[in-house]
Amino acid sequence: MKRLLLILALAMTLPLVALAQDANGVFRSVEQMPQFPGGEAALLKYIRSHVNYPESSDSQATVILQFVVETDGSIGQAKVIRSVDEALDKEAIRVIKTLPKFTPGRQNGQPVPVWYTVPVRFSRNAGAQRPSDVPSSFNQDSPNDSIIFRSVEQMPHFPGGEAALLKYIMSHVNYPEGSDLEGVVILQFVVKTDGSIGEVKVLRGLDPAFDQEAIRLVKSLPNFTPGRQNGQPVAVWYTLPVRFNRNSKLYL
Repeated sequence: MKRLLLILALAMTLPLVALAQDANGVFRSVEQMPQFPGGEAALLKYIRSHVNYPESSDSQATVILQFVVETDGSIGQAKVIRSVDEALDKEAIRVIKTLPKFTPGRQNGQPVPVWYTVPVRFSRNAGAQRPSDVPSSFNQDSPNDSIIFRSVEQMPHFPGGEAALLKYIMSHVNYPEGSDLEGVVILQFVVKTDGSIGEVKVLRGLDPAFDQEAIRLVKSLPNFTPGRQNGQPVAVWYTLPVRFNRNSKLYL
């Protein structure tokens, strides 16, 4: 009977370990996630200061990347999980590959390779929107929340910028009780024409409790400055990865 219970326990445990790693042994969630020198605010600042807007692109949007933080903290494989266009995707990958070393993630006290998700936002004050990105039914004289853009001439802006968004999230999160998970929930939500939050959906979940907490948090956000197209406020999809960490509760 004891042997049977041991076999059942192993059968229940092994799939959970498999879910935490990919086929190459890279973890998706660990006890201690990788840390950028100076924290997440420093990571966002580094990206903003090193990105070069491609001359061949007029898009303003967010490229979502995943990359491996290796056991020595260096950057390994990088891939686009939400694309904008070829030029912006390539520039986002270029910037990520220039990142200085992280403090590596740890599992059972040992450094391990970990997938890390980050948004690279592209925006410019001038430049025409690419025609393929503009709905044919858009009427510039009549703002309409039923027409939702993915990229616009002026993207939505959180009051105080990304640093203020990070601060808001860190101060309003409730880490789900009874869990020791760490990882990322990637959300997409609509910033409506009045700047309020509309539809929210999970693009990549972590666990039902964490997914729901991330959704709750996003729905509590104060109004953004809405996105604009042809000088008019428009509804825009906004992508946000929310990273949960036991020590700092939650951060971008």
